Amino acid sequence: MGSWTPTLDDLSTVTAHATPALVRSLAEGTVAASIPWGEWMTFVARRARLAPRLWGNAWRALRDGIPESAITATNATAWTAMVDALPRVRGLSGDALAWFECEDAFAIDRWTGRTERTGRCASGSEGWIALTMRARVLGKMRGGDAARARELTNIRREAQGRAQVLCEVATSACSLARAQALPLLVTLARERDAGLLAALIEGLVDHPELARAMDATVRDALIRAPFEAPEGPTLEARVQAIKLARLLHREELVAAARQSPVRVLRRTIDGDAGVIPGPPGQMDDGGATRVRFVTDAGSFVIELDALSAARAVANVRAVVRERRYDGLRWHRVVSGFVTQGGDPRGDGYGGTDVPVPTELALRPFDRGAVGVPLAGLDTGGMQLFIVTADAPSLDARFPWVGRVVQGMEVVDGVLPGDRIVRAEFVDASD
Repeated sequence: MGSWTPTLDDLSTVTAHATPALVRSLAEGTVAASIPWGEWMTFVARRARLAPRLWGNAWRALRDGIPESAITATNATAWTAMVDALPRVRGLSGDALAWFECEDAFAIDRWTGRTERTGRCASGSEGWIALTMRARVLGKMRGGDAARARELTNIRREAQGRAQVLCEVATSACSLARAQALPLLVTLARERDAGLLAALIEGLVDHPELARAMDATVRDALIRAPFEAPEGPTLEARVQAIKLARLLHREELVAAARQSPVRVLRRTIDGDAGVIPGPPGQMDDGGATRVRFVTDAGSFVIELDALSAARAVANVRAVVRERRYDGLRWHRVVSGFVTQGGDPRGDGYGGTDVPVPTELALRPFDRGAVGVPLAGLDTGGMQLFIVTADAPSLDARFPWVGRVVQGMEVVDGVLPGDRIVRAEFVDASD
C-alpha cells in the first residue's frame, strides 16, 4: 500500500475552523515533507487577507506550523514573495492589525534568518509590537551572538520601559553566549516589574550556566526581588525564583515561601510537603450566570457554572460587575487550541491580585469550555481561556468555570490584540 500525499484539493475541502487541527496533525506526521506548503499557504493566505475573521486563525496555524526541516533558502524566497504579493488585510485595525502583520513579518524573518521585516512591521502607538517581534526573532536565530546582543540592547532602550517588550528581550538574551548575554541580563536584573522578573528568572532557570556566571550580588537580589513585592502579582516570578535558588543551593534566599498558603510555592520549595489549600475564598454569590463579551470580533455569551469552581466563578463575576474586563485584550490566541484574555498587563503575567485556592473538577475541556489559566495551584486570577478545539490534555488541570453557549463562531474569529469592548451580565432569555 502506497503512502498518502496531501494535495491542495484535500485542503480545499476543509473548513477554516478545522484547518488548524489538520495542519498540526500533518506537520507532526510522516507526510510533512511531502506537503505542498507553498500552494497551501497561497490558498489560505489570500482568504485570510480578505476575510481575517473567518480565515485568519487558519492562516496563522498554517504559516506557523511549517516544520523547520521543510524550510529552505529557495522556498523561503518564494514564500516571502507570495506574502508580499497578497492584498492588504481587510477589516482589522489597531493592535489586531499590527499583530497580524507583525506575525507575518516574524514568519518571513524566521524563514530567511533576518530581522528586516519585524523591525518595520508596526509604528506609532503599535510600535512596541514590532519591537516585541524583533526581539523574539533574534531569540530564534543561531550564531552572530555579538550582533544579536547589540540589537537586543537597542530594543531594550527603544522599549522605554514597556514590560511586554522587555520580557521578550530577557527571554531572547538567554539564548546568547555567556559573554554577550551577561551585560544585558545584569541590566534587566535591576528592573522590578513582576512579569519581567518572571521571564528573566525563568530564562536563568533554563540556562543555569548564565546564572552561575552572573555577579552574585546582582543574582541574589534578583532572586529575592519577587518576595519583596505583593504576593499575588509575583506568584509566577516567585515559583521561578524558588527553582533558581534550589539550582544554586541558595534556598535561604526564598525561605519566605515556606510561610505561604499558596500550594505551588510550598511544593516548589519542598516537593515532599503535605500542603492543603488555604482558608476558603469568596464563594458563589448566587448572581447572574450568563456573561456577554462584546469584542472587536463580535459578541458571544458564556454560561458560568459555580458547581465546578465556586471561587473562580465568584471572582469572574466580581470582575464583570466592577467592569474590569472592559477595554482589555485577547493577548494569546493559539489557533485550534485556546483563546486567552482578561490580563490588565496584556502579556499573560497579570490579573492575580490575591491568590485564590484552585478548584479542579472532572469536567472536559472540549470545544467551547471556559477555564482559568494557572501558573500552578492557587495562582488563578481574572484571566480566562476559551477552548476552540477539544483539548483533553487540559482536563483536571485548570478550574472549569463555564461554557460558550452563544457565538462560538465569534470566538473562532478572535485574533491577538482584539479588545474586550465590555463584559456584561445578561438574562438567560437574551
